[in-house]
Amino acid sequence: MLIISFVIIAVSVILDQITKVIALNDLKPIISHPFIEGLIEFRFTTNPGVAFGMLEGKKWLFIPVSSIAIILAVFVLI
Repeated sequence: MLIISFVIIAVSVILDQITKVIALNDLKPIISHPFIEGLIEFRFTTNPGVAFGMLEGKKWLFIPVSSIAIILAVFVLI
């Protein structure tokens, strides 16, 4: 079960990074791309903070907190 959990996490991280590269390459130069004309469009935006731009410029706080959360999650999985 532990191996399956790690595989799911690894695949999720890889897919996340692939979609970020696609967004950087395809959306950044044109700013927006219509998906369903007049209904849905994709836009390239960046978030310098955590959630909804909160704690902008406070990575010194976010990095240790998220690291502790990851370590706790690993211990729960084990």
